[in-house]
Amino acid sequence: MNILRLETTKLPAAPVDTAPPAFASAFARSLAGMARRLLMELEQAWQTRAAAQRLASLDDRTLADIGISRSGIEHAAASGRSCAAEEHALAEWRAS
Repeated sequence: MNILRLETTKLPAAPVDTAPPAFASAFARSLAGMARRLLMELEQAWQTRAAAQRLASLDDRTLADIGISRSGIEHAAASGRSCAAEEHALAEWRAS
């Protein structure tokens, strides 16, 4: 009984280019930039929410003392100033 053996021939190895294509590195930089912007936006949203929670914990009289109404808490937390302060600054700008 003869056992047939199949001989495999090895092909010469193709040269491997270790440098990534130019578009791959540009894509990686773009992806890293998008991730960085997303993290910055998430941090900003977290800080805005924390500021709104701190302002919401104040009583109405304290809010009135700093020029913020209860309905203006979200705006004040997002912009860093009250609606009244922005209206006042806008009126001064228009007057000048």
